[in-house]
Amino acid sequence: MEQLEAAALDLAQSDDERAVMNLMLDGERRTEEYARVLEIDHQPVDYQRRETKRMKDRLKKRLERAGLPDSDE
Repeated sequence: MEQLEAAALDLAQSDDERAVMNLMLDGERRTEEYARVLEIDHQPVDYQRRETKRMKDRLKKRLERAGLPDSDE
């Protein structure tokens, strides 16, 4: 499991992506937590949801292309 987590974290290309990937690997689902690590928690909630989803979708696609399971599996 640690090898999968390390491989997933290697796919992250920025500090923000690494922080979001860590939350995903921990099974976090609350938008508020993602907004906090992305430093957008001062923005309107709809913006937080949209940006969080965009980041998570980008990372899930990268995991898929690398042949790694995403955190939902």
